[in-house]
Order: sequence, then structure tokens, then C-alpha cells
Amino acid sequence: MKSKSTHYFSKLLMAAAIPFPLPADLILPQGDHAKPALTIFVPQDSPLKADRIALGEVLFSDQRLSRDQSLACINCHRPETSFTSNVVTARFRNPPVIFNRLFSRNQFWDGRANSIEDQIQKTISEPAEMNFSGREAVTRLKKDSQMVERFESVFGKSGLEEKNLYRALASFVRSIISYDSKYDRVSRKVPGETLSELEEQGRKLFFETYKCSVCHSGPNFTNEILSPRCYPQFGQLPLKVQRSRRRFNQEFKTPTLRGLARSGPYFHNGGLTEIEEVVEFYDRTGAPPMDFEKAELFQVPLNSISKAEVKQLTAFLGTLNGRIEYGFPRKMIDASLGSNVRE
Repeated sequence: MKSKSTHYFSKLLMAAAIPFPLPADLILPQGDHAKPALTIFVPQDSPLKADRIALGEVLFSDQRLSRDQSLACINCHRPETSFTSNVVTARFRNPPVIFNRLFSRNQFWDGRANSIEDQIQKTISEPAEMNFSGREAVTRLKKDSQMVERFESVFGKSGLEEKNLYRALASFVRSIISYDSKYDRVSRKVPGETLSELEEQGRKLFFETYKCSVCHSGPNFTNEILSPRCYPQFGQLPLKVQRSRRRFNQEFKTPTLRGLARSGPYFHNGGLTEIEEVVEFYDRTGAPPMDFEKAELFQVPLNSISKAEVKQLTAFLGTLNGRIEYGFPRKMIDASLGSNVRE
């Protein structure tokens, strides 16, 4: 029998159940990324409510969730860096961006968590991260009478218990939405919004010539599918990444391409630091890697990318930086301009 946490509301039911507006860029997209539209994933036993989001936002910055009380979720997922970190963590893992997780079922680079609640539980218990447990964290938090009262006001009689800790944090993560990029506005035909010649050339390369959109598809620019790594042999990466080769000989989720401007370094191991450097990486690869089982998806040899096309693709990727809204009441970052947070 499936647990309740694996059952999700339908998209139609969710429209009235989410306490903040869902942008048309994501649920009614236009232009090249119009299909497939995004599906909403919220467990039936963890409904998305304003008070849960607000509590989760407080917990997101609470270092008491780590064993030595030195680490909080926000340390690796900072709003000003598109909810990731500019520092690669233990085991050469690059913290993934956590916006638009409302539209994804499986979490982590390797998709091993089947909900955000599950992902949070695993993160807290991971020795290389929080090195704690939800049970121990609840015991610690119960020493704080104000926190106990806060949980009781949000969750009622069940109050401060382990599953509600995960639910509150997951609610906050589901509130983090990235949208309204230049590309979205052009797709919506906003008056005065057009792609430059360089950006338009990059758009054609992305969708038509090199078909990057086969994997980086839909309004979130990811198909959320696990695939063998889409880059060349480790010999072209930094030495520390070469040494970790056996640790990453597996499949990974296609990352979103939204919010790239402030979310470097890139790839699951943080191997490259600049967007243009990432695009240039494919100019040096030759044919797709031998272990890339879905290589037939690439319609042209990757090494045919020219220096001019590198600049065009980089320019187009820059149009995918937009607003990031999160929390309750809603706060906003314009990821295309800077890191100022406004309510």
C-alpha cells in the first residue's frame, strides 16, 4: 500500500489551495517552452498553507537543526545566490537550486527522495551535512517555549513533532518560485520586450540547432529526468573532480537553467564557475561521452559549436534570469539585477 505522502493533489484542485499566485509563466507558459506545462506536487497530508510557510521560513535559518548548531538550511541555499551556494560542499556536491520544487516530485541530484519532506529528513540525518536527526532536533526545539507554541498554533494538537518539522520546512521550500525572466516576458508578448539579435541567435541554437531543450524542456527548463552525465571525460575537469569519479558514476537529474546568473558554480560537482565556461566546455568535447546512453538525442556533434555560438548561447541563457519570490508574506529577489530582497 502506498503511503499518503506519495499521493498528490491534482493540478485543478491545487489552484485554490496555494496561498500565493502561481505565475502564468509556469502554469500557462507560452513560446518555445509552452509544452509540457508544469505539474504541481503537494502531498495530501502536507497541504500548502500560509502559516506553515511562515514557520518553515523561520526554521530554514535555525542552526539548532544541526548537531553542532553551526549549520542551517540557508547556509547552503541562500536567497541572494538563487537559493544555492557558491561553495561546493562535502563529497564535491554542488547544492542545487531549490526554487520551483513545487513542480517536482523527486529531489536531490540523484532523485533519491520522493518528496521534499523526505529530502529534508535525509539532509538533517546526512553525516556530511546536519549530522543530526529529526527526532533529536524536535527534542532540542521543545526547550523553546515560543517554538512549541508556534507549532501548536500551526499544527494544532499534534504540535511540535518530527513529521510537522519536515512539513513546515517543505512548505517553505515549495513557496520558492522563479519566473518572469526576460524570455518569459518576450514569450508573453509584453510590449517593449524583445530579444537582442545575439539572444535570438542563441534561442535558435538552444531550441533548434543543438536541441538543448530535449532535456532542458518546459517552462522550468528541465525534464526532471535522471540521465547519465551530459559532459565529457573527467580528464578535462579539475583534479579534485577527477579523484571523485567513482562517487559520481551514476545518473543525475537534469538541472533547471533558470537563475543561472547567481547560482554558480555549475554541474552536480561544481566543476565550472562561469556560464560561458560551461558552454565552452561542450566546444571541447568531441562526440557525446561513451557512457551517455541517450546520446542519440543530440542531433549534431557537440564539437561543432563555434566561438560565436558560445557567445550566442550564453546570451540566451542570460534571458532566463528572472524574479524569485518566496516565503509568506512574499519576498522578492530580481535575480537578473542583483541580490536586494524586497517585501
